[in-house]
Amino acid sequence: MAHGRRIGRIKLIIPSAETAKKYLSVWDGKELHFHPQTFPNISGSNFFNSDKPINLEIGCGTGEFLISQAQTNSDKLYIGIDSSKRAICYAVDLARKAALDNIHFIFGDFNRMYSYLTPNSIDIAYFHFPDPNYGSKNEKKKIFTTEFLNATLPIFIKKGYLSVVTDQILLIEEFTDVVNINNKFERMHKDNFITSFDPETKSRFHKAWERAARPLYHFKISPK
Repeated sequence: MAHGRRIGRIKLIIPSAETAKKYLSVWDGKELHFHPQTFPNISGSNFFNSDKPINLEIGCGTGEFLISQAQTNSDKLYIGIDSSKRAICYAVDLARKAALDNIHFIFGDFNRMYSYLTPNSIDIAYFHFPDPNYGSKNEKKKIFTTEFLNATLPIFIKKGYLSVVTDQILLIEEFTDVVNINNKFERMHKDNFITSFDPETKSRFHKAWERAARPLYHFKISPK
């Protein structure tokens, strides 16, 4: 999900039992396979005891962007998912320090979670700065596929949408092709993608590419 070469530099911060109970769910791949019934659907009611829709970040990395959103919008709910233990533990520690009550993180592979997605439960889904995963050996690791779009299509509430950001031109073009083939989403802007993305708080990946003066590519799509 997030760029592994940079995640490896982060110190692993193991949360206390109390912190983990509040902010972290571990979705082990073997447990998902052999005991799928033990995992809850991803919804506000299951994670926050609330009927409010969720803002979901797929590949949340170290959580700076999602945590800033949760701090700014205390009336909204946020869930971040990532397959990097270092990244997710770092994000959990940031949430603990900020004493947030409207955010939770799931450590696991999003590709294994499709059956736990809840219809009409997501306001905004973020897919920002994914690992490019180029090459045939990484095909199984790819997130943004036709299967992904089909799985997420029913989860959005009315006017909900998916936001995608990358620093890789080949990747945004690949994603654009997937959207066109799927044909079940529509863009929320005229062009296939735009070259601007400037949130108030930026993730470590966003800052890294900004320092390198690399352009960012962004699009937003919603169910037709």
